[in-house]
Amino acid sequence: MTNLNKKQQAAARKRCNPGREPYSKTDYVSLLILCDSERLARQEAALGICPRCHEALPAGCNSLFKGGAACWFTRDFRRLNLTAVTGHAQLSDECEEQQP
Repeated sequence: MTNLNKKQQAAARKRCNPGREPYSKTDYVSLLILCDSERLARQEAALGICPRCHEALPAGCNSLFKGGAACWFTRDFRRLNLTAVTGHAQLSDECEEQQP
C-alpha cells in the first residue's frame, strides 16, 4: 500500500463509510479501482466507431492510421487516459449527467 500524503489522508478520512466503521485503506483503494474500471467500461462502450477506419473503438485500427486527422488514435484516445489533465479521471461529464 502506498503511503498517503497529508492531503490524501484528510480526503480519505472525510470519505468514511456512513453509519459504519471507516473504510480501511485497502477497502477504499479497492473500491476506487472498481469504480474506475466500471467508469472506463461505460466510456469505452460509448465510443462508437472510428471516423477513419470505421472499426469499433477503442480497438479500431490498433493505431494503423495514427497521425491521420480522422484517426481516433491521433488525438481522441487521450480521453481514456487515467489522468486529471486529459483522461477519464475528469468527472465533469459524469456529474452533469446525474443532475436532475
